[in-house]
Amino acid sequence: FTHRFKTIKPNLVIIIGVIVSEVITLIVVSVMSIIFNGRITYDYLVTGAIAAFIVSFIVILIIVSLLKILKESEGRYRKLIEYSPDAIAVHRDGKIVFINPAALRLMGAKDEKEALGKPVLDFVHPDYRDIVKKRIQQAMHGQVAMLLNEEKFIRFDGKEIYVEVMGGPIIYENKPAIQVIFHDITSRKLMEEKTNELNDLKNKFIRIVTHQLRTPLNEIKWNLELVLEKILGKTIKDQEQLMNATYDAN
Repeated sequence: FTHRFKTIKPNLVIIIGVIVSEVITLIVVSVMSIIFNGRITYDYLVTGAIAAFIVSFIVILIIVSLLKILKESEGRYRKLIEYSPDAIAVHRDGKIVFINPAALRLMGAKDEKEALGKPVLDFVHPDYRDIVKKRIQQAMHGQVAMLLNEEKFIRFDGKEIYVEVMGGPIIYENKPAIQVIFHDITSRKLMEEKTNELNDLKNKFIRIVTHQLRTPLNEIKWNLELVLEKILGKTIKDQEQLMNATYDAN
């Protein structure tokens, strides 16, 4: 207690708490003295007051100490979130109540005032809103984490970006909320789309080339068979060797 008392200066909460405790003690002891016809002596009154002072002071000191520890812990957590390179936001009742600098940069916002209080679904692409609503409801009612999922967001400037999102329920400012962590995967998605497009073009090219080559190659094969089977007349040995080589190549 001495150590905590050095870090926590006596403030109005402790002073008021002790005074209230003393007043209540004096009232209780005085009432009891009247009830028992004055048989509660002055010594009991003093002892009760001293005991009340000690107990109330210790209890209030513990409470203030715990509140300070909690505040320090929340301060450290907030700093970690603010300095995090990942985009992090917290929303409650469908509205954004906290957003860190990384998320502001990713969403193209000037400052947190531009984002705070805005409906969170306004930043979700219409194609993904039903999925996001369902995930939020499951997280809030089931108290389960939201697994990593690909979604599409709409920035403040109207630009659409692909993101990977995960999160879960937390207590923010003593109320239930949802914390989400997300990062931009637009470049990767565009690369995947380009790769798929190139694969489609490649497959289309192979189909066209295969179709276009099959007809003339079959015609060459049939003509060579006619010559090799001597249906069109006799051939000399050199001609047959040349025709066989051509047939094999075909």
